[in-house]
Amino acid sequence: MALIALAHVCLTVQSFVLPVSGPLLSTKPIISAVRKSDASGSFASIRLYESAASSMDAAANENVDKDIINPSWRSVLEIPISCDTIEKFQSIPAAKRVAIVSRVSVLHLTLLSCFGPFILRGAVRSSLPVATQMGMKLTPLLALLFTVDGLSWHAMHNLLNDWQDLDDDDSTEDSFRLAYGCHALKQGFLSKPAFLRLMATVAIPGAVLTFLFRNTVLAPAAIYGIFALFFYTIVFKPIALGEFVIYLVWGPLMAGFGNLAAGMSWAGALPLFTDPGTAIFGLAGLATIMGKHTDKITRSNKRTLPKVLGFPAALFACGATIVLPHIVLLATLLKERVVSKAIVPTIPLGACLAFLTLFREAPATLKVLRLGKPSRDEPTIPRDTQIKGTLADAQIERAWPLWFVAFGGWHAITFTYLLVLGSGAEWAGRAILSRVL
Repeated sequence: MALIALAHVCLTVQSFVLPVSGPLLSTKPIISAVRKSDASGSFASIRLYESAASSMDAAANENVDKDIINPSWRSVLEIPISCDTIEKFQSIPAAKRVAIVSRVSVLHLTLLSCFGPFILRGAVRSSLPVATQMGMKLTPLLALLFTVDGLSWHAMHNLLNDWQDLDDDDSTEDSFRLAYGCHALKQGFLSKPAFLRLMATVAIPGAVLTFLFRNTVLAPAAIYGIFALFFYTIVFKPIALGEFVIYLVWGPLMAGFGNLAAGMSWAGALPLFTDPGTAIFGLAGLATIMGKHTDKITRSNKRTLPKVLGFPAALFACGATIVLPHIVLLATLLKERVVSKAIVPTIPLGACLAFLTLFREAPATLKVLRLGKPSRDEPTIPRDTQIKGTLADAQIERAWPLWFVAFGGWHAITFTYLLVLGSGAEWAGRAILSRVL
């Protein structure tokens, strides 16, 4: 729902922020996913191709179609979209251009960190006796608005990060950012005034909601969030503290205040840091950024933590972020369900669904880390490899040159989605049983 709300913002501002210049093209591309089978008959890779829906001469079609792309919304929401010419960029529907430039594909962790605590709290509440449930408040509307707030500020930060890196990591022609996605400012697809208008427009929902939250328990989140928003790239990232800040933002800040938005009463700042659910969401963000900064060890001027650690220590650190969420979840379940038998646990039993990643995502990611640093041009696994996942498959050709971040994010996002989905399934199941019985 929160992502849909953000998409509506994209649709609303498309003509104001990103007007299409040049003639309108009547030929519409059809983007299709084609699975190619290897000799054994297994699916080996997925590639996107374009075909023109026109009866025009084939040569004329080729000249037109090479400058037209229209990625599906699923692709836009899943992976960074590359675009090498302004003609291709302008051929993309405006709402999708806003989403691509804002890097909406990386907003999943924000959606989970902000709204996930509400689902976990609801599942825990449904498992309690009726008398105890009455004292455990749920505020779904506030949780949803807090999620939209977080998504808006995250999208704005992505744009701000591109602006701040323009004369730094992204200043070279072979920058890592251009290798895997679209940098509309560096590539000249958007002027600086247009980029600033886009940045301001994307931030409107966050600014409005932050103002509305000023007299609520969520007010401190704005202060800490805006501080992290503006100083992450220029202050913390260059001194190897960026990863720690990411953990704090996606953990105590988003998930911690997400608990408050879900209905938890304020009991001081300590629960924001000690709640195991908060730690799990924070670790998901940490795993993703550790993978990204490990990919950029030789391609960044910033002294990030992986760059300070170097190879192979950075790979061991990435591995720790894969294993730790499982340990925290298991330890919490054992402590609250077996050892102390907490009256009101913090993690619902349905969260156990996240352990499914132990069979696919976790071992595959750890194997990639064991294989070590890939070359600049080739991954350590054949490009046509497709690894079966619990919710989504890992497709090497589709992800490259993203590598450690692709696998770390694949595990982190799958783990947290399963954590939230399992909790939601438990909540729904208990609600149905209570009505039936």
